Amino acid sequence: MQIPTSLSIKNRFPVFANVPDSVVEFAIEEASLVVDGSWGTATEQLLAISYVVAHFLMVGIQRMESGSGQIVSSERIGEMSISYLAQAVPTLKDPYDWATTAFGVRYLSILQRNVPAIAVV
Repeated sequence: MQIPTSLSIKNRFPVFANVPDSVVEFAIEEASLVVDGSWGTATEQLLAISYVVAHFLMVGIQRMESGSGQIVSSERIGEMSISYLAQAVPTLKDPYDWATTAFGVRYLSILQRNVPAIAVV
């Protein structure tokens, strides 16, 4: 199975250009546990892992930017006002909160294409 590098993640997703390599590499390690060798082609595996890495990094950035661990939905400067997204607690059904980032949603589309639902009759 092909594993992306920190450099390839930063090239594919420039928004992470300033994220330390060690942080990206840890996200790659974790993402490699989500996508395994049972996926389609090596290219599809690499693409899926890349989107999982991007999702993990973006969730971390969003939560870090708020200073409270919550994702900021809006800010106002005059008389200072900050609003946060009302987030559901991660569940066993969706422990990774895939829908909270565009990267997670893209991963889900790749997942559905490679691991279709199976009907048992």
